[in-house]
Amino acid sequence: MKGKDLMHLLRVVAIVSGVISITLGLTVLIGWYTGAVILIQVYPAFVPMQYNTALGFLLSGTAI
Repeated sequence: MKGKDLMHLLRVVAIVSGVISITLGLTVLIGWYTGAVILIQVYPAFVPMQYNTALGFLLSGTAI
């Protein structure tokens, strides 16, 4: 029974990680299309996320 619970937990963690990755990628891509700096750059002193990186997050989340 313990192995079944562990597999279920790992599946849930994988799904949640994929959804978070997809959400982050889509948010930054929307920021690039709309020109909203707040969606691309979290804090003014930080480097903005590049378009290719956001696309990578989106594709990685989809693959998970």
